Amino acid sequence: MAEKFKQIGEKYGKTSTQVAIAWVLSQPKVICALTGSSSIAHLEENVKGSDWTISSDDLEDIELFLKEEDKWLRQKQISSINNILLNPLPKETSKAIADLVYVIETAILLGLTSEDKILPIFYELYEIRKSLNENSIKKLEVIQNQLKSLIL
Repeated sequence: MAEKFKQIGEKYGKTSTQVAIAWVLSQPKVICALTGSSSIAHLEENVKGSDWTISSDDLEDIELFLKEEDKWLRQKQISSINNILLNPLPKETSKAIADLVYVIETAILLGLTSEDKILPIFYELYEIRKSLNENSIKKLEVIQNQLKSLIL
């Protein structure tokens, strides 16, 4: 994304940061872009991001780019979910738990399942995490299979 903003910024003589600020300010109902400046130079750069507007053609270009990025990210996330659910879990239980939590969170965010369907599995996973023992990996494999049948 920084490269796209840099490319557009070059057309206007602006930095990628200034393009990002101008883009945020171009959004409907947005009246202020909050930025974190770590120096006077950054503050000055940020302020210069609010004193100009991006052309409608360039705004459309940014929107198209962001939609493509979202599509790419969604594909990567689905691929990650598939990889976790279709392959053996890591033997290290903390890594296996982290992978399964990622699957749960990402599946909800992507709309692959609903919270009400997946929360009981999450609570089960949470209970396993609280009392790890030699049977934990087998229990985690059961959770993995539950998620597989719910999501895939």
